[in-house]
Amino acid sequence: MGFVGLHRADAGEADGGELTELLRPGGVILAMFHSKKPEGFQRYRVADSNTLQVVSTPVICPAQKVYQNREIQDLFSRYRTMKSFVGRDQLRETLFIK
Repeated sequence: MGFVGLHRADAGEADGGELTELLRPGGVILAMFHSKKPEGFQRYRVADSNTLQVVSTPVICPAQKVYQNREIQDLFSRYRTMKSFVGRDQLRETLFIK
């Protein structure tokens, strides 16, 4: 399991390509994107094999860009499948399958 953050507006394509090279065929990436600029930030901590904790944290680096659905699809165009969900917290959770 690995975690990668795309913090720069121009970093998406390079990081998307690097992720593709690291992931074996059939592997899955869970990516989360804000659908609007967030007012606060949270970190996700894996507590155990069944629990993911959400921890509020101060803003270290404000969001530079909010990716639209088409931009997200273009960043991960090398993947064969994409499933996307937008939650009540306006966070877009997307699964990409290589």
